[in-house]
Amino acid sequence: MNCILLLSSILIFGCFGGLANQTGGQPNQTAQLTQCPAVCDDRDPCTNDYCNASTNFQCRHDAVKNCYYNDEYRFSLTYPDGWRTSDQIPFVSISFLGPTEDNFTSNCNIGEEELPAGTTLSQYVDAVKNHYRELYSDDIYALLQESNITVNGLRGYEYISTLDRGDHVQKSKRAILLRGQTAHIITCSAVPSTFSKSEPDFDTIINSFKFSE
Repeated sequence: MNCILLLSSILIFGCFGGLANQTGGQPNQTAQLTQCPAVCDDRDPCTNDYCNASTNFQCRHDAVKNCYYNDEYRFSLTYPDGWRTSDQIPFVSISFLGPTEDNFTSNCNIGEEELPAGTTLSQYVDAVKNHYRELYSDDIYALLQESNITVNGLRGYEYISTLDRGDHVQKSKRAILLRGQTAHIITCSAVPSTFSKSEPDFDTIINSFKFSE
């Protein structure tokens, strides 16, 4: 199963960036002017077809505050005020950067892994756990908390862990959501001293993750 764990290894290493390519292209101006305003709000990130369409990305972005839509995988989410996107890390669909405190920029990165046919969520989670047991000793990596979650109807697994990177310790909350044979991995990180302060922002991103179809 190591072949499907590479991205997991990358994402836990305190990524400071990601792809900020808002792939929706140019907005459909007619839709933007006549169809957008009322139906897309921050309670429901645009479930209407025209708001989900890539040609209406700007319309959708304007209608929902801090809304991000990924045209390739057709998911949307909202991110906290004051956060920004970045395009510095490969193999990541999108990265969000928050405040910098104690010499660390809080961040959330979203990536995808295509899994072998028939792989279940529990099998993938077990593989991830085994991977880190083999890769790190207990004094470097620690699994602190884990739970099964459901995010907008999609079953998933969430855990909190710490990783000693030598010059600093990083604390991360990660959600793994499986749709078909694609694992969508949301990894949010801070240092231990700011994790509690950052966690509500992490939850905003994780809990707003939603597919348009």
